[in-house]
Amino acid sequence: MAANYGWALSFLKSHKDLWKLFQTATKNNYTTARFVAELRNTGWFKHNSDAVRQMQVLQKTDPATYNKQLSQKLATIQDEAGSLGSVMSATQMHMIAQNALMFGWDDATLKNALGNYVKQMSGGHFGGEAGKSEAELRAYAQAQGINISDSTISNWVRNIAVGNAETQNYKAYVQTQAQNTYTTFADQIKAGQTVSDLAQPYIQQMASTLELPSSQLTVFDPTVRKALNYVDPATGKPAQQALWQFEQTLKQDPRWLSTDNAKSSLLGAGNKVLQDFGFHF
Repeated sequence: MAANYGWALSFLKSHKDLWKLFQTATKNNYTTARFVAELRNTGWFKHNSDAVRQMQVLQKTDPATYNKQLSQKLATIQDEAGSLGSVMSATQMHMIAQNALMFGWDDATLKNALGNYVKQMSGGHFGGEAGKSEAELRAYAQAQGINISDSTISNWVRNIAVGNAETQNYKAYVQTQAQNTYTTFADQIKAGQTVSDLAQPYIQQMASTLELPSSQLTVFDPTVRKALNYVDPATGKPAQQALWQFEQTLKQDPRWLSTDNAKSSLLGAGNKVLQDFGFHF
């Protein structure tokens, strides 16, 4: 009778409402058409999509084929999880594989599910694509002179991983913060320049005047940051500080006195004073 209705007996027995329907159908000698009509009214039919129904039938009637498909899906998920930077146990991967196979997930749905397992590694950073997103966001925030907390970066990376946002969304946010922070250079920043690029003249001047390695100076250095946020004393408004003004400021820095430039300059000034008094060397 099960075969006449087009179903495997083992599958009908696996669902309470289907088994009840089958018993009623055999007792009352339902035709195939009536059995199918009654089947469509069961909770099993109404609450599961066609893809789910087909997969459930396959799982019960042809477990070898089902397991083969499950193994293939699991291999795909393992590769995708590694690429995304998802940290998962074998049990979690198997669960995701079962759901992906059973519900016929598309790539976007699978990525969203795996994105929920994107976590930081033991070193405090993300791996895979998540790690690339983290590095890109940190580097951009650094270049724009904006401090972003680790927790915020982590949230951004996870949102990108599950497909709720893109890296460019957060870079645009950082760019806006930079425009609001370094108002004198707002137009250049909006046009695509980074604060790090705009700060280079000041960084090079500071390195030269204070005899410091330029590689150790960034836009986060208080002296550089102050130059970038210079306020014209005559107007009380933000303005771009001239390099010669910045150099004069640097020469008031206590560090300048220990430089060779300062010693040479002070020695030259002392000799001139002596020469003015008639002493010649």
